[in-house]
Amino acid sequence: MRLTTRTNLAMRVLMACGVNEGEKLRTADIAARCNASVHHLLQVVNVLQDHGFVETQRGRTG
Repeated sequence: MRLTTRTNLAMRVLMACGVNEGEKLRTADIAARCNASVHHLLQVVNVLQDHGFVETQRGRTG
């Protein structure tokens, strides 16, 4: 079974959130760890937020 790039990134985001439970993570930091573009990761995080998997906060501390 092949995973799409977006599915792969979504799994990585969820794993990062699970490992760092209770902490705020920056999208740019996760993108750097995953070797992905910030813009692409933002799209994935937006879908995860729409479905209730993650909570997001916009801005400098989000």
